[in-house]
Amino acid sequence: MKANERLFDGTLFGVTLLSGALLAMPVNPAMAGGVAGGAGVAVGGGDSDRTPTVGGDDDGGDGTVVEYPETLELTGIVRDFREKDDPNGHPDFEERPDRGFGHYCGNVSLLLGPDDKPEFTGAGWKVNSQWLDSDGNPVCYTMFMPELGDTAGEAGLSSTGAIQSSTSFHSWFNDQPGINMSQPLTLTLHRQADNSYVFDDKDDDASDSLGGFFPLEDNLLGNPGGSPDRNFHFTFEL
Repeated sequence: MKANERLFDGTLFGVTLLSGALLAMPVNPAMAGGVAGGAGVAVGGGDSDRTPTVGGDDDGGDGTVVEYPETLELTGIVRDFREKDDPNGHPDFEERPDRGFGHYCGNVSLLLGPDDKPEFTGAGWKVNSQWLDSDGNPVCYTMFMPELGDTAGEAGLSSTGAIQSSTSFHSWFNDQPGINMSQPLTLTLHRQADNSYVFDDKDDDASDSLGGFFPLEDNLLGNPGGSPDRNFHFTFEL
């Protein structure tokens, strides 16, 4: 997923990253929150028409240049789960979707619910082919702009993916004793040439030492065993 301003044009959304971890956001975002289940989270909001200069930005138009820090720290909540076949396991984790493994969209509302949490819609579908920008980078289907040279993807058959119900989804981002455990997680985002801020697990020392984004490795509910014995079953709320 490319970290570009068009991805964060003010529309609130949540995505699931099934491998790797990338969190990107523009400067001075109108942060309202966002979530993902699996290995990462992307959130954002702000003004997509803004084109900041490297090293600073005249935000107010009065000639005053704002210098941005090299790093930002964001703290969220990471929740650990057991896979579905484990005692007290969660039915959504390690569940094979009826349409098979893949990329699913539309099962979570683009807006947070009244409790400021992601809201399950059950109106999802499997992605047959990905929406792309003019450079061939994946973009969210809600951000598709043919006038900019984007290539349309294709929505497949309807499916809730591996999510069983609104009840099962509720515990993804809410503490539920006996089902999950949680703790704070702080990510350090690094400023890019366009003044956006990015967390990339490939550039994070802790993730690099673990061979990927595994913030709960041998922690909280522990690793499930088997091969590979990695703690894949978590969500991150920011």
